Amino acid sequence: MVLRMALDGSGKYGDPRSKFVVYGGYISKPIRWDQFDNQWNKRLRKDDLKFFHMSEAMSLNGEFKKWRDKKDAQTKRDQLIVDLCGLISQWTSAAIISPVSITEFSGLSIQTKGKLEDPEYLAFEACMLNAMDYIAGSSDTLALLCDDEQKYAMKCYELLNKLKLRHTKLQNKITSICFADDKIFPALQAADIWVYVQRQEAIRERERPNDKCDPLLTLLTKDCIIESGTVGFSNSGLAHGKLSAKWVGRI
Repeated sequence: MVLRMALDGSGKYGDPRSKFVVYGGYISKPIRWDQFDNQWNKRLRKDDLKFFHMSEAMSLNGEFKKWRDKKDAQTKRDQLIVDLCGLISQWTSAAIISPVSITEFSGLSIQTKGKLEDPEYLAFEACMLNAMDYIAGSSDTLALLCDDEQKYAMKCYELLNKLKLRHTKLQNKITSICFADDKIFPALQAADIWVYVQRQEAIRERERPNDKCDPLLTLLTKDCIIESGTVGFSNSGLAHGKLSAKWVGRI
């Protein structure tokens, strides 16, 4: 079976505000994605919204700008996010995530950096290798769905080509990559929530380790298999000479 993975990224190398680069997304069967799309759009219509972007929701901009003058705007927004996370948990089969610390990468030697490409490639590589772990031992293949924003789309295509050259086993397992408008495809909106929350959580764990984790994580990972590939570094490059992937299991 060809499974479909909605993929997104958060954070940019070179932007000191990002602190982490994260690639991740959700995997499910095409028929389940179709059912998910219907439920997602139905829930958005309830609040007279055409699409969902996490950054817009949190800042009450874009589609949410019309909510600013409402006294219950934040409560209404939070309930919407909870409902959408519930749909993600209900209809997706697996979640993939791979954060890379920009600070740690920047502290490496120039020679080591050259060997490792850049944090965006490392996050993408960890993400894809963890996706391969999920379908390992089966005849399933993976079709990637990415946001059709020009710079991001070109970056994803470039990263995938590099990845297939480095890991030939992926050439027959990742069968296609397509680019779509995230305003039209709810699967990409779901991936946007996932990477947004995970990047914020990575920052929290680094800077405020005593704070509680985001409760949205519990909703996003309920009854879902998680493949986590946090990338660590040592003086010689990648920690232990490879990407460190951890099977988290069913929550």
